[in-house]
Amino acid sequence: GTFNFNGTNNYVDIGSIGSSNPVSLSTGNFTISCWVLADINQEGNFGRIISKSTSGSGNGGYDMFISNNTWYFYIGGSSTLKAISNIQNKSWNHLIITYDGTTYKGYTNSIFNKSATGPQPTNSTADLNFGVSAGLNTRYFKGNISNISIFDKDLTQCEVNELYNDGSPVDISATTFNDNAIANWNLNQTDNPTGTVNDTIGNNDGTSINMISGNLEIDKYPTN
Repeated sequence: GTFNFNGTNNYVDIGSIGSSNPVSLSTGNFTISCWVLADINQEGNFGRIISKSTSGSGNGGYDMFISNNTWYFYIGGSSTLKAISNIQNKSWNHLIITYDGTTYKGYTNSIFNKSATGPQPTNSTADLNFGVSAGLNTRYFKGNISNISIFDKDLTQCEVNELYNDGSPVDISATTFNDNAIANWNLNQTDNPTGTVNDTIGNNDGTSINMISGNLEIDKYPTN
């Protein structure tokens, strides 16, 4: 199963992420990976998938979100990357953003979409949230999110393919680049939709907010 976000008031709060925490992504190369299922026709409200920001649009960190048929990655208050193609409506989509210190790249279901140059995410102590804008406390995501992973390297196309695994999430520990994993939240039946959400790699456990046991939807999970 996976966590269902109602688009109204529930989310996951990882808490304040300072510069000494590698998940701040304020130094070095990185990759963010996640699986999402959303009705893109209902996501015109810029529902946040992942948000570490002090206000809106990635200020003080970074924001990943979907609006209509487009997914975005924002840093520093500006649209750094818009990856438009291949979003599948009401189906699972695997989204990846990589950064090599200069260039951001976006992949949807292992397919390279677009690249853009940009600076590193801003250093701050902003909260990290899943399913809502951390800085605005609005922009709630409607749909399911699972298997959020962060790595301290920019994955290659071959590594992106390995992570996509033909449409089924992989055990991060079994990948050829597992040593580069710095955080992983499954958001599935190994977590508590009314309590703790575990970081299975690092030390960034979170708490589910305004969720009930029914928000763990056993029959919804990405699979090929």
